[in-house]
Amino acid sequence: MCHYPIPVITGFRGRSHTANRFRNLQNLRSLKPTPPEDTHLSMGLWNCQSAVNKADFITTYANHLSLDALALTET
Repeated sequence: MCHYPIPVITGFRGRSHTANRFRNLQNLRSLKPTPPEDTHLSMGLWNCQSAVNKADFITTYANHLSLDALALTET
């Protein structure tokens, strides 16, 4: 089995500076409409119950199903 690192995205929510926020409508541009395309997005949700011990299996599972995104939950 191949081992691929699982990317993790985290963020920091600092204090909100709402007093200094404003919108500059001059920065907005009109978008040209495009014809709709047949897009396909394949996603999965799995309650994996301890992903640490199953990292290789989870990666193989997602690749086998050709998933674009797989959300993992643990209970």
